[in-house]
Amino acid sequence: MDAAKRHKAEIPSVRLADLYSMPFDKEIDILVEDVVNKDLGLDIKSVLGIELVGPCQALDVKDPRSKDLHTWYRYNFDPPECMTIAIRTFTNDETVHLDSPSEVPIMVVHNKPLDHGKYRNAGDTVFAMLLAECDHCEDRRAGKALKAQLKSLAEQKGIDLSLNKSKRKRDLEINGSTFSNLGIRVPYDEASKVGYRPLSVSAKKLRGILNKILKQHNEEQETDFSELDLLIQYANIANDELDFGQALELGLFFFASSPEIGLQT
Repeated sequence: MDAAKRHKAEIPSVRLADLYSMPFDKEIDILVEDVVNKDLGLDIKSVLGIELVGPCQALDVKDPRSKDLHTWYRYNFDPPECMTIAIRTFTNDETVHLDSPSEVPIMVVHNKPLDHGKYRNAGDTVFAMLLAECDHCEDRRAGKALKAQLKSLAEQKGIDLSLNKSKRKRDLEINGSTFSNLGIRVPYDEASKVGYRPLSVSAKKLRGILNKILKQHNEEQETDFSELDLLIQYANIANDELDFGQALELGLFFFASSPEIGLQT
């Protein structure tokens, strides 16, 4: 192997793409080489209570291929489109979001148990998220010093520090809603109107249907699945007619509607 190929094979984003079977952008190179593998990672944990995990640590794990990396640090009700990139000492988790395994993560979102499975935007990049966290640091002096260090590194490496540019762009492309607040973005042909069709019920109505089923189950009553069965039938018809987005939307609603979420709310 020549020097150029050997050098490319050592780049974190290239190695992680091979491990995860999905692309990573240059930010992960900087997070691994200039943050996690340096004292800056410890400073972030000490000042902000945030530890960079998941793909930021995967290359330091012995035999990473023996791990199920896509479920590493995954919490209950994290949707499949999200991958945990950071955890907090006070139980929030930050995840990077991607709508397709073939694209690099497009934004950072976060949630915590009290959010009941709902996610909020945290920034276009991990660096943008970290800079915003520095502004809310209890130790203002330490937060200010860390922010200056992170900002200098990000600007030097050409990392976007926007907080919601990616979210605004994605919001314009969202096809349908989900309980997680993230919605879905699926391929849709405007000319033929093929790829997605909306559910026949609103999110509020669907929540009521699911809650009724959970209540009947918890009270050991006869469970009435008739309304749910009808929605599944409609989704199957949509699949037959190439509107696959409806089934994805319905599935994500189901995913976020387990008894555990019902108990939390």
